[in-house]
Amino acid sequence: MRVNFLELNLSLEGLSDKFFLKRDNLWLIFSSEKSRFFGGFYFKEKTFRFIDEIKFSSKVREINIVSPFEVFLETDNNQIYFSLREKNSLEIRTLNFEEISLSFDSNFIFNLDPFLRQIRFERLNSNTFLFSFYFENKKILDILIGSSSFIEFEGNWYEKEMDFDKKRNSSLFKWWVLGDLKTKTNFLQIKILEEKFCNFLEPFSFSDNHYLNFFLSRLNNLVLENYLPAGFPWFFENWFRDELLSLYFLRNFLNQKKFIYKYFFNLEEIWNLNKPNGSISADTLPLIFINLSDEDIEYYFSLLKKFLNLWEKEFLKENNLNLPPKSTWMDTLERKDAIEIYALYLKVLKRLGLKEKEYLKKYDFYLKFLKEKVKNLKDVNLVFVYFFLPELLSKNEWSLIFENFINDYFLNWGGISTLSFKEEGFFDIHTGENPLSYHSGDSWYFLNNVFAWDLKNLHEKKYKKIINKVIYASLTDLLKDGILGYSSELSSAKERKSEGSLLQTWSMASLVFLLTSFQNFDIFFKSLSD
Repeated sequence: MRVNFLELNLSLEGLSDKFFLKRDNLWLIFSSEKSRFFGGFYFKEKTFRFIDEIKFSSKVREINIVSPFEVFLETDNNQIYFSLREKNSLEIRTLNFEEISLSFDSNFIFNLDPFLRQIRFERLNSNTFLFSFYFENKKILDILIGSSSFIEFEGNWYEKEMDFDKKRNSSLFKWWVLGDLKTKTNFLQIKILEEKFCNFLEPFSFSDNHYLNFFLSRLNNLVLENYLPAGFPWFFENWFRDELLSLYFLRNFLNQKKFIYKYFFNLEEIWNLNKPNGSISADTLPLIFINLSDEDIEYYFSLLKKFLNLWEKEFLKENNLNLPPKSTWMDTLERKDAIEIYALYLKVLKRLGLKEKEYLKKYDFYLKFLKEKVKNLKDVNLVFVYFFLPELLSKNEWSLIFENFINDYFLNWGGISTLSFKEEGFFDIHTGENPLSYHSGDSWYFLNNVFAWDLKNLHEKKYKKIINKVIYASLTDLLKDGILGYSSELSSAKERKSEGSLLQTWSMASLVFLLTSFQNFDIFFKSLSD
């Protein structure tokens, strides 16, 4: 299928028909594949799904990405324009009259009980319907659907097989939906009847480079209220680790300190959690600290000392890390002694050591301690250790480590596996909703991008082929596969795919970080264009 990115003047042959439109609290994931995670959503403290699917009578053959909230489709015999330009409203316009059908859901995204949902509807006139969506007998949402032509509606529930969810090994891949609403029209509007005031921040400032602005416009548009979600369809919550690492990657473009300060002025509640009311996380506090400016470190030094002391009491035991299960980014594994957490801790100690020498003594101790740990160690998190703490070893020592690492972890399509493919327990195929492969084989795009940056920093000329392979794999995912114009969470190790969460913020943020380390990074985009 042909895909054209109008903002980039880029045309290529795509592997996917999925696109994502969002404005404020409303978003749409469009796909020919069926899933409980695709369709129309509205964010009201939690994510509510009200549109199951939008279908057309003619086949889509070309997708034109206009902006983060506009897409223009070319079909066999028509042109279809999707727009979220109007607040709380999705509009679909067509050049010629087109048969459009809609099916409905009434569900908070993680609920698996189909009997908690109700949908009531009323015909207001021949062209207009009012739908009211209920969950556990409580009204959640009213929407108005209007067409330029007569609307037919059969208000029956029917069971649908969700092929995308089945492919992901979901425990639930059949779902009852309501529909279908049908109209042959050249204009259809789906309007949410709620005037919720939204004052969303735009954290990132634009540049004079339209390739960079392409990323920044989408990252700005992902914001929900006052935070940058980890991703979509199912990572819309405020996952601290994901947001903080993304902000660190994008620190040169950040123009809203509020995104960091909301953490800093709420440390008492969140310093050791992975999300609001979540589970224990060892990296939240050090990630907050490394995002602070030198002036912040100086001004709030006493507060930093207090919370670092709490962190040490919770996560260190006899000078060793003693981490609880699921407290690192590899949350499917029990890792009491994670090397990337040592690296983050050392980075914090070094910054605080500029103010008080006692922290430099700790820094020297743990630097020697970590040096011993990484010798002859096989661990994908060496990528993070070099990224956060390149001074741990000499350039020659790091070069030797990465030579061995490449032999055991580098995948020829342009990624790295999370477990050496020579190890027992390695999975070469993504296991979907079953997390067995997540950190035992799957290749994560954000980690691949950091790996390529490491190699570039270490010896760009020597590793040019590998760096280019990683970049082209990430750009293929961004521009041709998954959700078009967004980066996916991960891929199977065996071959490059767009899998996991199809829109993952830190995958995009790390790709921006990697690309902008090149003086003329637009050449990578231009080389992909047909």
